Amino acid sequence: MKKTMKRNLIAAAAAALLTHAAVAQVAPPPVSPTPVTTYEYDAEGNPTKVTKAPDGLNLQNKASYDAQYRVKELTDPKNGKTTIEYDGGGRPTKVTDPRNLITQYPRNGFGDATQLISPDTGITNITYDSARNLKTLTDSRGVTQTYTYDELNRPTSLIYTQSGQPSQTVTWTWDLTGPDYPYSIGRLSRTDHPSGFARVNYDPRGRITEAVQAVNAKAGANTVPIVTTVKYAYVVVKPFRTRQ
Repeated sequence: MKKTMKRNLIAAAAAALLTHAAVAQVAPPPVSPTPVTTYEYDAEGNPTKVTKAPDGLNLQNKASYDAQYRVKELTDPKNGKTTIEYDGGGRPTKVTDPRNLITQYPRNGFGDATQLISPDTGITNITYDSARNLKTLTDSRGVTQTYTYDELNRPTSLIYTQSGQPSQTVTWTWDLTGPDYPYSIGRLSRTDHPSGFARVNYDPRGRITEAVQAVNAKAGANTVPIVTTVKYAYVVVKPFRTRQ
């Protein structure tokens, strides 16, 4: 009986050792090589080629430049080419993509784009106020965005209008005072939009200490406004000093 038990224990131990040895000899699963990205530059330090090598594919993106070091052509890994043309001020006026589709940016005498002519979105017309702030932007659907500004050229409102549709207004309020708006002079205090509002508090250094967002109640949905408050705290980090 004892001899039989001993033989069984020896056999079990031997089987365990053989199993361990077999497992140890099994080759580990292959590990994908770490992707390598290489960069090439021209004599002026502009990047001319970026090669990404996942699974040995060596995907290359290339760029060439004009005499003013502006990108004039981009080539993707499928050899599709995008070309860019500029005006005398270095602003893009025409972009031709790999499908030979052309996007144009006509500009006024100040260099501001007055239109965006796109094969994807149609024609967008753009106007400016006397201070060259964006005034209106009308897309091919007939949706117009109209901006207003304060005397410091800070945006104060944005109105969306479209024929046959109710207008939508977003307002930005600056320099508010009172317990809800500490240290808000010179800073954006509140944003109001059709779905609710957002406001922020600041500390004396102009850092945000509290942000409040509210979503208006809606019939059949949220019956009371939903208000979310996030508070921020800052840690003073003392400069590290080495011992002399």
